[in-house]
Amino acid sequence: MEIKTIRLANLLEFLKRYESIKEFADKVGIAPAYISQIKNQADGRAMGSNTARRLEKALNLQDGYMDQLHGESVSSTVCSSVPKGQVPIISWAQAGNWPHIADHFQPNEAKDYIATTMQAQPRTYAVRVEGDSMVNPTGWPSFPEGMIIIVEPELDAAPGDFVIVRQNNDKEGTLKQLIKDSGRYYLKPLNPRYPILELLPDALICGVVREGIMRLK
Repeated sequence: MEIKTIRLANLLEFLKRYESIKEFADKVGIAPAYISQIKNQADGRAMGSNTARRLEKALNLQDGYMDQLHGESVSSTVCSSVPKGQVPIISWAQAGNWPHIADHFQPNEAKDYIATTMQAQPRTYAVRVEGDSMVNPTGWPSFPEGMIIIVEPELDAAPGDFVIVRQNNDKEGTLKQLIKDSGRYYLKPLNPRYPILELLPDALICGVVREGIMRLK
C-alpha cells in the first residue's frame, strides 16, 4: 500500500474530530486550502514528508505516525479512499482468476496501488512482470522483470495484443502475445528462448495489457 494513501487515511481520521477543515488547519498551523487540496486530492495533491512531520509535531505525535496504519478505523478509511486513477496491483494467481473474483475483490486484498495515465475502469488491475520470457532482445515492445503492467479485462483480445491468460490447469496467469496463424491462436513470448504455445480450449483470457510502467525501486 502506498505511503501517500496511508497518510491520506490518517488525515481523514483526524478531520473527523474537528468541526471543520479550518479548525483543524488552525490547530496544526497549515493553510486550510492546502489541507483541503490534500483531502480531495486536487490536481493529484498528496501529503509529502515535510507536511507529515509538521502534522506530527503539531499534534504531539511520534515521528513517523502519519506513515503507519493505526487500527481498524484507519485501515477501513484507506480501503475506501483509494485515489481516483489508481488501480490495484495484484498477484499472478489473482490475475489468473480475475474474471471470477473481480466483482468481489476488496481494496485491502491488493498488494499495492499504482497511478495510471489511462482511463481506468472499475475492474482494471495491474501486475508486476516476473521472469524474462517477455524481454524482447531486439527492442520495443519489451516487458522486463519488475515492470508493472496495467491490464484492462473488459477489452476483447485481438491478434497482436499482449494478454494475461491462464490455461492447462495452471494456477497463475501469464503474460504473452496473442497471435493467429492459419486460423489457429497461439501465445507468443517475446524472448525467442521460450516456446510458442498453442491457445488451448480451456484458456481463460483475463485482460489486455494497456500500459507498462517501470519503477527503479
